[in-house]
Amino acid sequence: MINEQIKDLESKLSKARDLLLSMEIDPVDYKIMKEYYGNRISKLESQLSDVGNDKHSIEELLNRGFDNLINLTNIYLNGSLAEARDLIGLIYPENFTIRETQIQTTRTNKIVESIYLINNELRAKKNGTKEDFSSLSRKVTSTGFKPVTS
Repeated sequence: MINEQIKDLESKLSKARDLLLSMEIDPVDYKIMKEYYGNRISKLESQLSDVGNDKHSIEELLNRGFDNLINLTNIYLNGSLAEARDLIGLIYPENFTIRETQIQTTRTNKIVESIYLINNELRAKKNGTKEDFSSLSRKVTSTGFKPVTS
C-alpha cells in the first residue's frame, strides 16, 4: 500500500514537471508542488524502510503465536476454570452455548477452524489403506494360485 502511494505521488510530481515544461504553470508553483510531494514521498519511503527493519519483530510475534497455539491443550487442561472459559471464548467468539453434552455455536475462530480442517484432512490419509477392501483383492482362478500352464 505504501508503494502504491509513493507511485501515485511520483506520478503527480511528473505531471507537474510536464505542466512546467509546457509552461501551463509557473516555476514558483512547480517549486511548491515539488517540495510538497518530495516531503510526502520521503516520509513514505522512511515508513517503508521501517517496515523492512521490523521484520525480525514480526517473525518473533509469529513464533510466539504458534507456540501459544501449540500450547492450547496444556493451558485448557492445567489452567483454572476462568482461563478455560477465556480460551473457549477465544475459540468460539459468538453465541457459545452448552446443552447437556453438546456444544452449539454460530461461528468459530478462523485460525482454529483452519487447524481443525487440516487435521481432519490429514487424519483420513494417515494409514494409507482404503476402507473398501474389495478393490484391493485379486481374483484367484479355480485351479489355485499358479496360472494353468499347457
